[in-house]
Amino acid sequence: MRRSTFLCPKPSIVGCTLSPNEILSTLNDFIVGQTKAKRAVAVALRNRWRRRNIKDTELQSSIVPKNILMVGPTGVGKTEISRRMAKLTDAPFLKVEATKYTEVGFKGKDVDSIIEDLYTVAKSCARKQLEKGLDAEADATVATAIIRLLMEKRALLEPDAKALLDSGAAEDIDVSFDLTVFEEPRSRKLGEMQRDGISFDLLSADESSHKPIIKKPVTMKVKDARKSLKEEELRRLVSQQAVEQLALQLTEEEGIVFIDEIDKVIVNPSHRSKDMSAEGVQQDLLPIIEGTTVTTKDNVAIKTDSILFICSGAFHMVKPADMIAELQGRLPIRVELEALTEADFYHILTTPKYNLLRQHQAMLRAEAINLTFDDDAVREIAKAAKDINHNAQNIGARRLYTVLEHVMESYSYEVEKYRGTTVQLTKASVEAAVSIFRAKADLAKYLL
Repeated sequence: MRRSTFLCPKPSIVGCTLSPNEILSTLNDFIVGQTKAKRAVAVALRNRWRRRNIKDTELQSSIVPKNILMVGPTGVGKTEISRRMAKLTDAPFLKVEATKYTEVGFKGKDVDSIIEDLYTVAKSCARKQLEKGLDAEADATVATAIIRLLMEKRALLEPDAKALLDSGAAEDIDVSFDLTVFEEPRSRKLGEMQRDGISFDLLSADESSHKPIIKKPVTMKVKDARKSLKEEELRRLVSQQAVEQLALQLTEEEGIVFIDEIDKVIVNPSHRSKDMSAEGVQQDLLPIIEGTTVTTKDNVAIKTDSILFICSGAFHMVKPADMIAELQGRLPIRVELEALTEADFYHILTTPKYNLLRQHQAMLRAEAINLTFDDDAVREIAKAAKDINHNAQNIGARRLYTVLEHVMESYSYEVEKYRGTTVQLTKASVEAAVSIFRAKADLAKYLL
């Protein structure tokens, strides 16, 4: 008996349908400030929707994304803006560091692997999209299968088994069935396999993944069987070929690549001869950002013309103008992100939907501790982060993690002492917690 898979209908790419103002408003829920950068990505995202709605196919194919260069210190939101942008449209998103790549002929990763990695991400996105469209069908099939298993287990009639399942009373009943699973390819012929003293019947070989499928007898509770059977059913409904077809489309039309630390492969013109490999990385990035065809190891040809590239860097030691001219031309939208102020730190602590204070409150609530913050305490945390960034290395909003963990250290560790109580943080308690921390940061500027 052979299992059959079929190609499910390939959904058309919808992408983000929000207006630029709506995109900006959504980004404001998670990221404080940096309006220029958020406006730039909002327009880039909307331009994709506009391009898809152009009826003239020749005109549509000639429109390419306007790639973006973000310039700003670490920890100010460059990566988070791009990541949140990708989530709005469920687009394949890949973040890489430019320093991991080297010029062809040098030891290191080839820049073409960026596109191959993006395609891998896209396959995961594609499977989720295809499975989402078949979710209801899979649930119905699984429910029918579980009803049949309950009839066999309890010798019930179908209406009684259905009523037992619908009431929720069947969740902890053990049922036995044959679960089909994928195994890594082996040199053994199809037929019977034996492992750990158990014989398995090989059903077929999945032609697209080249992994044999075996039937394995299992026993589990209904609540666990439901998940396993649904995963199996979705694998049956969604073929690997359909996944790869949609993944290719998503990569080419919706893919977003965020290249961080681009300034680290740029050298000062006066020192250019000292690091030719770095300049070689810039040269190698040119074709994939401008538009070329990259062939993966699996022989999939991917066009990069419509992939959106967002590059970023702090540019402390070099300037964007130090990039080779061709690369500058392929990053026509340049936005500068501002260093965070004390007011920004305060808003980061209080404004985003899942801000750091709310996260700490939820974590301690799991320990039966009610955590509250005075407004003056929050402002003192923001001030401490600003001061330490000024006196030590400026790591942007990440400094808030350091300060908050220091403030929360005793409460997080001595949970038995505070369980069942309300802990209220005040300005004085924050000052006491960070006083030694601040002193070390002040001292650091006098040390070699």
